[in-house]
Amino acid sequence: DKPKYLYLGKPLPDTIWGFPDARERQGDIVIVEDILSAIKLRMAGVNSVSILGSDISDGQVQKIARAVTSNKSSVVIWLDNDKAGWKGAKDAIKQFALQGISAWNITSEADPKTYNKEQIQAYIKGAKLCPI
Repeated sequence: DKPKYLYLGKPLPDTIWGFPDARERQGDIVIVEDILSAIKLRMAGVNSVSILGSDISDGQVQKIARAVTSNKSSVVIWLDNDKAGWKGAKDAIKQFALQGISAWNITSEADPKTYNKEQIQAYIKGAKLCPI
């Protein structure tokens, strides 16, 4: 009967956890749903951010699009393996395509935070480019 997560309210439309330092790092930006997943990916050496949910906002897309364009890097979307995550990934891919940015997508059996370093790196290498 207990909820899976404590809902702390909706963040500002362009809030992205970990964005300031992710923007400064070289390499692709991997987008995940929650902060724990972003931290776990960073511990595995992956440049990651959390959009704090499964729905990416226009403001978040704009921020990330500017960063990857200036760094000449790519967007990788790795949302949770559930209905909300699938919908969120599909919508994010479309929104980045409207910005002229091809997005890579990762699908996995479980949430990103459940994997170890080697598994995370294998999933990153196995990302698939999504057609625009």
